[in-house]
Amino acid sequence: MPVGRRWLAVAACLLLAGCGTAEDAAISTVQDARSAVVVAQQAVRLRLDTRATTPYTQVVLDDSLDAVGDAEQELRDAAEPDITRTSRARVVLNDANTVLDELADAGADQLSKADLDRLTDLVTRLDATLAELRR
Repeated sequence: MPVGRRWLAVAACLLLAGCGTAEDAAISTVQDARSAVVVAQQAVRLRLDTRATTPYTQVVLDDSLDAVGDAEQELRDAAEPDITRTSRARVVLNDANTVLDELADAGADQLSKADLDRLTDLVTRLDATLAELRR
């Protein structure tokens, strides 16, 4: 096998084995957090429309908070050569953690339209960060 093909095969194996770059970790963790926030946003919307119960909404908020925490931990554990990209991801992950923590601590029975607006703004920030990271 020619040397060029061998290097290509090695690179493909590393990528498939999960040994990607910092870009991969930053993007994947922000995507995971975005998914969790969107689920929480939908649960809050349903609760405000009285189409979801308070206990259900509380469980969703708690699970979303856990998912964002897992994403933060995954980013911390990843070997990251690009500090700028990592710090962008960390800022938005920290924001997501803060918002979800405040909503979960306040309780699903205390949710308001302003809380839904906070989650909507957070999704917008997560989207903007993903767009930056993909450039």
